[in-house]
Amino acid sequence: MRLIPGGRAMKLVEEYSIKECGVPSLVLQERAALAVRDEALRYLRPGMRAAVVCGVGNNGADGLAAARLLTQAGYEPDVIIMGDTEKRTPEFAVQMNIITNMGVRCSFVSELGMEPEDYDLVIDALFGIGLSRDLTGSYAELVDQINAMDAVRIAVDIPSGIDAETGAVMGKAVRCDATVTFTYEKLGTALWPGAEYAGRVVVKDVGHLECDLDGRRAYTYGKDDLDRLPIRPARSHKGTFGKVLVIAGSAGMCGAAHFAAKAAYRTGAGLVYILTPEQNRGVLQTLIPEAIVIGYHPDRFDEEKLAEIVRKMDAVVMGPGMGRADYVKQLVGAALKSARCPVVIDADGLNAVADEPALLEYFGNRVIVTPHVGEMATLTSRAAADVMKTMPDSAISYARATGAVCVLKDARTIVSNGTDEFYINMSGDNGMATGGSGDALSGIIGALLAAGMTRMSASVMGVYIHGLAGEAASAKLGTRAVMAGDIIEGLAEVLKEY
Repeated sequence: MRLIPGGRAMKLVEEYSIKECGVPSLVLQERAALAVRDEALRYLRPGMRAAVVCGVGNNGADGLAAARLLTQAGYEPDVIIMGDTEKRTPEFAVQMNIITNMGVRCSFVSELGMEPEDYDLVIDALFGIGLSRDLTGSYAELVDQINAMDAVRIAVDIPSGIDAETGAVMGKAVRCDATVTFTYEKLGTALWPGAEYAGRVVVKDVGHLECDLDGRRAYTYGKDDLDRLPIRPARSHKGTFGKVLVIAGSAGMCGAAHFAAKAAYRTGAGLVYILTPEQNRGVLQTLIPEAIVIGYHPDRFDEEKLAEIVRKMDAVVMGPGMGRADYVKQLVGAALKSARCPVVIDADGLNAVADEPALLEYFGNRVIVTPHVGEMATLTSRAAADVMKTMPDSAISYARATGAVCVLKDARTIVSNGTDEFYINMSGDNGMATGGSGDALSGIIGALLAAGMTRMSASVMGVYIHGLAGEAASAKLGTRAVMAGDIIEGLAEVLKEY
């Protein structure tokens, strides 16, 4: 598990390292510059032209130091400065003095100008994580010029113009091929659209010291975190690994039920039950004979029988493919009232909650909701574009208001239980943008809940291994060819050693 701080939290880390612990800022800067130089040397070849575009703050000072190191490596980068040097930081003044004494070419934008064909590589050191206003005027024009170049673009710490807290574009932003960031990746490059502008993110430890961070902070998982999966004891039986009930499908539409149930089995559930309209029974028994399929008649389902089934379960997954008929709200409400175990609400289950807000009273501390952006917009009566711009805020506020764990799905899924610490998922790829992928995720989370994981842990782990399974499917088939069934089969590759 690794921390992903925003700009404000990273400022606290820097202040603690420099002011409290006495790490010289120039030492941190030198190590940062070495990391930027190393990334630049991956692209530079003899005869190529490079430019380092610097502001007058400490991000610009990092750029000046990188220019010096590239000069020592045998290249002759142009240093292009934009900003009022009367407002330069002490570190900028030190680095400027060094490169001046070395004879490195250094000019102001107004003196040199930048033409798209001028450079093969540009290092963006205009603004760092402290940017607090939109880029306008000459700064915006300079960013446009940099983006127009047929050049490799490398950002120092964060692309200039990206909000380090939210990933938002602040007027204009440099589109980079790579971003070299220091000690931690920042929220601004983990969240969209900042992730798109950052390109490949290279995290380098430059010597910052860890400190306690108050306020909002994020974390993400890596392969080492797969060790958090529940241990499967050698002496066990199917009941050991839990019973999952999948309430899914509508008359003649059983694909979602199939995907959710099979994903639950592939994630290790001991027994999976499917509650679905009677018309689907035969097809599902053929598609997934391992599952116990229970049919019901939508116009006369038995609430007492439903309650009896639900109370025997270790986890319930509810909503995939159910449609929006009136009976769905009744069924969702009956299941929520009866459940004594965790309940994952997805897809049409979420639509039922949106249509019948009184269902929220049954959430308690049992529910996980898994909306995509459009479903969250419906749940909260907001525009989808607004939800997309405020992904962490949207997930956190919904979790706080309802008591649910919120899994807000997008290219970077956010998981929150309503506290200031939330999860950003970094696994997965665009091959997963396919029908049934979300149904599979709900089944994965259901299986982890049945195995005994907490709601937050199961949600975070479920989203992570779902993404890894998607990557495994894409590696085998290519992103264009991936279907939901391939993601489910990818689980076997991801989990075979666990």
